[in-house]
Amino acid sequence: MKKYESDKYNILWKKFVAGEEDSKDAFSSLYNDFANPLFIFGQQFSADEELIKDCVQGVFVRLYADRHKLEPIENVKSYLYISLKNALFNALKIENRFTSRNKDTEYADNALSPEDAYIEEEKLALQEQRVSRTMEQLTPRQREILYYRYVEELSYDDICRLMQMNYQS
Repeated sequence: MKKYESDKYNILWKKFVAGEEDSKDAFSSLYNDFANPLFIFGQQFSADEELIKDCVQGVFVRLYADRHKLEPIENVKSYLYISLKNALFNALKIENRFTSRNKDTEYADNALSPEDAYIEEEKLALQEQRVSRTMEQLTPRQREILYYRYVEELSYDDICRLMQMNYQS
């Protein structure tokens, strides 16, 4: 997350927690900015989209209900992701219900001839198979770390806090 985004979310969080006049607007902004990314993040743990939606809603409902008990936090994004992860784990209750979501991606390049397009598709399919096989060999925790780093673009320090592990690990 870029520094200015982090500062923006920290300001919104402080307004929300402090109960300032525009705290509802701050809460709405946090919800609008994070609801969809949290949903996508939740798909790393469950294929049940309704469960994920419920858990995302639950995180924000609990935040709003407990806003007077909340304290300032260092990283709003990490806090929300950890909250959703915990909500999903509580809802799933069993670690082996993790799923890896393979999303079919269509690749098309109209500038290529049909033969070149076919060769490109074959290359991409082979590459996807190799990546999928490699990803299947990783533990769910390792896949989660890769997701945080390359999809969510979290820093190593944020990942360490989120995963409750030390930097060397």
